[in-house]
Amino acid sequence: MSGAPEKKRARQQEKAVQPEIKIVEMTRDLLKFRLAGVDVSIANSLRRAMMAEVPVLAVEFVQIEENSTPIFDEFLAHRIGLVPLWSKAVDQYSFKRDCQCPSGACQYCTARFRIDVVAHGDGRTRVTGMDMEPMTDFSRLGDDHLAVKACPLPEERLSRSENELNAVSIVDMKKNQALRLTCEAKKGIGRMHAKFNPTATTVFAYEADIRIDEDLEQRLSDDDRLKVVESCPKAVFDIEEAAGAIRVAQPGMCTFCDECVLASDEVGAPGLVTITTVPNTFLFTVEGVGSRPTKDIFLAACKVLQEKFQSLDKELDYFLEEEQKEEGLHGA
Repeated sequence: MSGAPEKKRARQQEKAVQPEIKIVEMTRDLLKFRLAGVDVSIANSLRRAMMAEVPVLAVEFVQIEENSTPIFDEFLAHRIGLVPLWSKAVDQYSFKRDCQCPSGACQYCTARFRIDVVAHGDGRTRVTGMDMEPMTDFSRLGDDHLAVKACPLPEERLSRSENELNAVSIVDMKKNQALRLTCEAKKGIGRMHAKFNPTATTVFAYEADIRIDEDLEQRLSDDDRLKVVESCPKAVFDIEEAAGAIRVAQPGMCTFCDECVLASDEVGAPGLVTITTVPNTFLFTVEGVGSRPTKDIFLAACKVLQEKFQSLDKELDYFLEEEQKEEGLHGA
């Protein structure tokens, strides 16, 4: 009868396999990587953690002083809540439920903004995220994060009018219309509300293992080869200039549509192309909304999963210890 220590060692041996991650492309707002050595449950847990467990700042409370715009107050507050806020320093903020401040809106749990715009010109006046002026002192966040701003962040080399073209639009106003309000941003996660989701797209796909039967391929005419190559809507295949043979040029673009397999049947070469999935290997694409760099989103999600697994490990240890005690009592 095995005890808790033996069961724990067996569990640790099962955890010995380490996943492999290869970065394919990484920018501030886009991350593509290859994850190998895990099953689909772990891959999906990582995907869900990036969407629902990574904290960011978003506007929670809006106090409107004057609103003569075409949009009523509730819809306006909803729009402001969906404006992404630069949240790279979000770990220096506390969740509202954890902060002990008496006001419920101190600098350690809240970032405050003000919008004060009056349309004076005859044309259209556009209120954007750039009009959200910070009211909070952000000096404690350090030299790299002097302020929390609406995203996309203004570029210093561009003028205000050029930056406004890329800014998040809140409302358009005509002459003599005004918008005056204050708002408070809080720390949250996507599980609480979609506005706290730091990603726009977070998907993974199976990696394709594409094989071409060389014997069948050699029997094809040039026209038939071209027909097979052009059947793929993602340009996975091309033709080698020297040998004139079909080759797999971009396996990562395969969507398993099987158009190449159908084309092989049409040219009289069934079995020319075989497509299967690489076991336990996934291709991820993560697009950020701008609130956090995609690298930070990924690392934060890994940290969340690590903490969850550690908590689960402690619970299993406790369960095995209790089970061992019961076995000892029955044995006695």
